[in-house]
This record gives sequence, C-alpha cells and structure tokens, in this order.
Amino acid sequence: NTKPPGPHCFGGDDRLVGREGSFSAGDGEGRCVRENHVGFWYGLPKKGRCPAGEAPGKDAWSSGCTWSLKKRVKTIRQDCLLKDQDYLKYCKADVLEKKGFTRS
Repeated sequence: NTKPPGPHCFGGDDRLVGREGSFSAGDGEGRCVRENHVGFWYGLPKKGRCPAGEAPGKDAWSSGCTWSLKKRVKTIRQDCLLKDQDYLKYCKADVLEKKGFTRS
C-alpha cells in the first residue's frame, strides 16, 4: 500500500503496471523492494497501454496510460520456450541457486 497507489501484481487495478519477484523467489519478492537476485516480472494491463507514439505522464498513477511499447525486439511461441528449450528446468535451477538467472 503505497502513495501513489500501486503497483498491483495480481488483480487489483486494471490499469497500473504490476511488479513481483520472478517466481516469487528470494528475499526481495515484494513489489516495493529495490532489488531481487532473480529479477522482476512486470504485468502490463491492456487498459493501461498508451496509444502509439504516446508515453505515460508524471501523473499516470492517477489517470491516463501507464505503459508504452518502444520497440518490439522479438516474439516467441510459448511452446518453443517451455518445450523445445526446456526453459523451466533451467529456470528452477537458477531459482534454487539464488545467484540470478545465469542459465535461463
């Protein structure tokens, strides 16, 4: 519960960007910590997306768009990541090691 409000990781506001520690792993899994050894995942709700060419303003937490797409680098299929590349195996090993995502 922050001022300004947000971000919410699961549920809550359908416009604000959410953040959580990857797999909720590590000491810094909360949304308000600065660092987490395994990094963060961000939730980008559809209702918060800025129109093309716009960026969030300084008061985006209270109204308006909250995120924008600058450049798409790559898009992959989920089954390619999970099945063909066996991503979960490497990801789980990284989480257990607690040194960041060096394999995945």
